[in-house]
Amino acid sequence: MTPTDYSRDKNQIKKWRLILGKSADQEKTAELSAKEQGIDKTLGALYDSNRKGDLSGSQPDINKWLGDIRTYFPESTQHLLQKEAVDKLGIEKFLEAPDVLEKIVPDVKLAYTILSLKDAIPNHVKDTARQVIERLATTIYEKIKMPVQLAAKKGIQRYQKRNQRQNQIIDWPRTIRYNLKHYDAKEKRLVPERIFGYNARKRSVRELFILMDQSGSMADSIVYTGIIASVLHRLPSMQTHLAAFDTEVADLTDLLDDPVELLFGVQMGGGTDLVKALTYVRTKMRRPRESVVFVISDLYDYAPDRVMLAKFEALHADGVKLVVIPALSDEGKADFNLPAAAHLDQKGIPTLACTPDRFCQELPALLS
Repeated sequence: MTPTDYSRDKNQIKKWRLILGKSADQEKTAELSAKEQGIDKTLGALYDSNRKGDLSGSQPDINKWLGDIRTYFPESTQHLLQKEAVDKLGIEKFLEAPDVLEKIVPDVKLAYTILSLKDAIPNHVKDTARQVIERLATTIYEKIKMPVQLAAKKGIQRYQKRNQRQNQIIDWPRTIRYNLKHYDAKEKRLVPERIFGYNARKRSVRELFILMDQSGSMADSIVYTGIIASVLHRLPSMQTHLAAFDTEVADLTDLLDDPVELLFGVQMGGGTDLVKALTYVRTKMRRPRESVVFVISDLYDYAPDRVMLAKFEALHADGVKLVVIPALSDEGKADFNLPAAAHLDQKGIPTLACTPDRFCQELPALLS
């Protein structure tokens, strides 16, 4: 065996030792550095149920463990380990840890867990739970505020320019009065030097309706959708409405000024009645041909596909611009009703599963 082979072999042993835990190296053949020993201890505290002093023990251990995962792992791994800890301990024990807010990593999945259990969380940790949601909401809001606003403004400007061109009408009385001095008596005709016009519809505000599926399969998307809706709500050129639905529909538009209140107003879990949600949003439209509807849903509905699709097609026939978003999450991937999505795409209703960054890139086209 060459020195290179030996070194590679030693690294493989250490790798599998860290993955499988202490029980996989009873002969202690793996030579771990001080940092690797720290990583091993941190992972063992979570995954080794026979280890004394693990996360099921005293509260200070949780607090120390949260600090350790920040020391040894990248943020993406921290999110995963936090979720595992919550699953193992329960949210109550996790939130009870001293100074947990100082060490916790704002995480969409953790936020969803808290929100889905908000009615069952004991009173003595509810304030901590709320602070976790507030910290996450603030972090996401500040990160996406400028990209979303700039993208939305660009889309609205495109829409307004096109709408003005389509609806430009000559103001004949004003045009004639101004150009009388240019009357050609010989030819007996008025030669207009300047033409005045006005818009038949001076409407600069676009109506956006966001229908948010709050069933369990839409967990990550719910958090991002609520916060993005709050950002769009602040644009003067946009009237943003938000409704969450399962088998019932709840209008959350009044909560858009406060993303934290909005997220706590969502009822996580439940079934899906898209037909009812689409029927509801149609009753709220004043100008269907100037309205946009984002449907945040995986298209798995209580109703048969043909009934649900017929409702989409009816809105589309009324001139409503519809976009289906089966995922708005960090992964940007979704398990959704592919046959239904393909049918809608053929009818001119696009489906876009995306990350928040990709959503910002597509937003100008979606709103124009």
